[in-house]
Amino acid sequence: MKKNLPILTGLRFFAALYVFIFHINLTQPVDFLGTFIYSFIKQGAGGVNVFFILSGFILFYNYYGKQINFSEFILKRLAKIYPVYLAGFFICLIIVKVMQIEIKDFFEIQVMNLLMVQSYLPKFAQVWYGGGSWSISTEFFFYLCFPLLLHLISNLSKKKAILVFFLCLLCSIMPGILYNLKLVPFALHYAFPPARIFEFASGMIVAMLVIKYRITLSIIIIYTVILCSFLFFLFVGRKLEGYVIQNIIIIPLTSIILIISTTPKKHILNFLRNKLFVYLGNISYSFYIIQIPILIILENIDHFNIYNRFVTIIILFCINILAAMILYHLIEKPFHKILTKRIKDIFNKNTETLI
Repeated sequence: MKKNLPILTGLRFFAALYVFIFHINLTQPVDFLGTFIYSFIKQGAGGVNVFFILSGFILFYNYYGKQINFSEFILKRLAKIYPVYLAGFFICLIIVKVMQIEIKDFFEIQVMNLLMVQSYLPKFAQVWYGGGSWSISTEFFFYLCFPLLLHLISNLSKKKAILVFFLCLLCSIMPGILYNLKLVPFALHYAFPPARIFEFASGMIVAMLVIKYRITLSIIIIYTVILCSFLFFLFVGRKLEGYVIQNIIIIPLTSIILIISTTPKKHILNFLRNKLFVYLGNISYSFYIIQIPILIILENIDHFNIYNRFVTIIILFCINILAAMILYHLIEKPFHKILTKRIKDIFNKNTETLI
């Protein structure tokens, strides 16, 4: 029987927080925190990379060895992500109307965002609501591919799985290399779903290695990757353009965290089991979505400052947390429960009819 992994729930919040601070830094620079921290925050879009890897790991961990009904699986994923996604969409729409923000091709952008297909079209991928929700559009592409990937990855031998993992690592950084060479536009290398699926697949492979082959890591490997990560973010990452190329270190680092999180031994990540961090992890999706309307407001207000930048950022964070809590308890949690129950009832009835 698979055990619960509360550490990964807590980890989701810190990935969302990393992205939030990265976005806030665009209008409220945090350079007052010092060179290293500022450099680290400027690479905060890598938090999305962590989300993609984590998503692949958790889905494989939950569905390995199970038969998947494709329609039921997709509907359940929609029940999880779409209510909050739709709420964020309408909040952003209200903001645009109230603030009288002009957006070119706005009708087409709205339609693509409602259908969650914006990430497939570089011209519109990161415009308006797509500025943050592109990742949900891309994530949904992963869900569509998941049943097939589950079948393929589940049947890999240990050696082949490790080989495919490194192939995914290589393929995941290729879009970033092409962007740094000025061969592809930013949105195509960053938001286009097929360009990002290797992060998701790498998370699935790590889960398979943990579940099926009980893989463990030596202390030398763990500390080597951690040291390389520190050096990369301090000296290398900030000099590279785009954020996909960071997978060269984000995938190995996240993979190590995922493997460590499944071990029963006490380790540095055990603090993430705390009820507070588990709760914050539970609201992390709402936390991620609700930042988008806040960012739209900030982008359209000149010189927004409450007292100083530090106080402003703290207040924005508190507003985001409070709004995420409201969104989670009023929209995400109840709608997910109702819709999931309805989906189960529909497919149970279909099964009974066949019998």
